[in-house]
Formats: sequence, C-alpha cells, structure tokens
Amino acid sequence: MLVTNRLDWSAAKMIQLYAQRWPTETFYQDSKGYLGFNEYRMRSAEAIGKHWCLVFVAYALLHLTCLPARPDRTQGLIQTIGDACRQQGRVLLQRLLLFVHDQLSHGTTVAQVFTQLFAKQQGTVLV
Repeated sequence: MLVTNRLDWSAAKMIQLYAQRWPTETFYQDSKGYLGFNEYRMRSAEAIGKHWCLVFVAYALLHLTCLPARPDRTQGLIQTIGDACRQQGRVLLQRLLLFVHDQLSHGTTVAQVFTQLFAKQQGTVLV
C-alpha cells in the first residue's frame, strides 16, 4: 500500500516514483540487515564516514557477485545480497580451515597457528 498527501497524483505516478526509490529501500534493508550499516559504535564524524564507506564498498562488491559474468550466463546466479553474504562466509570459512590444515600438516603447533591468526589483535606483525 502506498500513501501520499499528493491528491493531484494518479496511482500510476505514485507507483512510478516509488519504483525509482526501490533500489534505495533495498540498499538500506540489505546494508542494515547484512552489512552492519547501523551497528557502528564510533563517535567522530570521520570514523562514521569511514564505516559508511566500507559498507558501501562491501555492498557494491557483493552486488557484483550477483551479476552474471556474461549476459547469457544466468543459470545458478546468486539472487540476493543475503545469498552473496552467505556464500562469501562459506568461502572465508573454507579458506580458514584449509589454511589451518596446511599449517598443522607442516608441523606448526596450534598455539603458533593462533598466534598467526590473531597477530594483528595482539599488536604483533608476523612476516
């Protein structure tokens, strides 16, 4: 249902104008639901701006994964940003597990793997 105070508009005009807004609506839903757009805890305008830029970039990259590589290749295409987020999460987890497996297979201890994984949080840089 669409409601307006513009009594001079026809139903067709209301739908046409709302259709122009639809991409904005879906962006807000996706960015708040999947990308943490409204989850920032910064206080400075600069930090908030950086957070917003990261959300916009993430949204753009995820949106690209929803597009076909070629116009005739639409079979099995990711349809939503949520699907793209889940797919990227699976890929990230798979790569993490393969990294850990590789490290452990080459004699790295569990403690060393954790040190590598969390070096940035501990302020250490491993080369």
